[in-house]
Amino acid sequence: MFFFSLTLAQPSHRNSKRYGPISGKDFVGKLYLPAPTCFCRSCSRTSRHWLVLDTSEGVALKEILEPVDPSSNLLSFDDDFRTYWETAPTLPSDNSPSFPSLAAMNDDPPSPEPDTSDLLDPISIEEVKRRFPRGRSAPGPDRATVKEFKEVPVWDLVKILNIFLFCGKIPERLCCSRTIFLPKKSGAFLPGEFRPISLTPVLGRLFYKILARCLAKHASLVTEQRGFIPEDGAAQNIFLLDFIPRHAHEKSKTTFIASLDISKAFDSVSFESVFAVLEEEGIQPEFINLIKLIYSQSSTVRVFPQP
Repeated sequence: MFFFSLTLAQPSHRNSKRYGPISGKDFVGKLYLPAPTCFCRSCSRTSRHWLVLDTSEGVALKEILEPVDPSSNLLSFDDDFRTYWETAPTLPSDNSPSFPSLAAMNDDPPSPEPDTSDLLDPISIEEVKRRFPRGRSAPGPDRATVKEFKEVPVWDLVKILNIFLFCGKIPERLCCSRTIFLPKKSGAFLPGEFRPISLTPVLGRLFYKILARCLAKHASLVTEQRGFIPEDGAAQNIFLLDFIPRHAHEKSKTTFIASLDISKAFDSVSFESVFAVLEEEGIQPEFINLIKLIYSQSSTVRVFPQP
């Protein structure tokens, strides 16, 4: 390890013309740090591009969430990336697999109609506070942050959300999202090695979260389900995976364990399947129509630059 000391004298006449009468500390800062720079990973390739900050205004010249660098000449990969991720969501409705009626497949006697009228109950202040997005949540395409919404009186937000629920409609702009792609592993390069994340406006995100939590009260989930539940599903799976071999070894029993990973499993679920399950669970028709409206109005802004 080396230690050194630096003694700064008054800037020379040549440097004085360049920087003016400044102190030694400011002189070093202007000489060796002309402009702060940082880099972020391109979301559609493994190369990195520079993000230069404007020191005069203190703001980024490029948006943080811009997935690719328009100045890059690797447009062929962008085309493959775009084609890969636009295939599934742009399929026409005629190509969607038909979903059979659950009632026709079920031979059990019909169960009594569940009471789901509470799904249309007014949204309370406590519910809004409980489901408010986290402070570090990324903004949607409107760039409105969670911090800005926290400055809005909570009672005003409650009134707006209840208007959406009462009218059974939501502005189309709240259904528009901005999609970014996060790598599933280090060194991701292929389109399938990225996970799409859609960022909706904060107000719409809050409304969807409240609807989802209200609907979860009436969801008939199997005990083995681990996804989309408030519990730690990973810890439970690790416990089961550790317990089963130990139990088989102690009891001297033959045990077979299979791991099935379905590619794009969630992308393959059609909207018709979701609506059919909601009807089978006896959800209020007004609530189902609201869900259908949200899906029909959903769109995402472009995440790739124009070639």
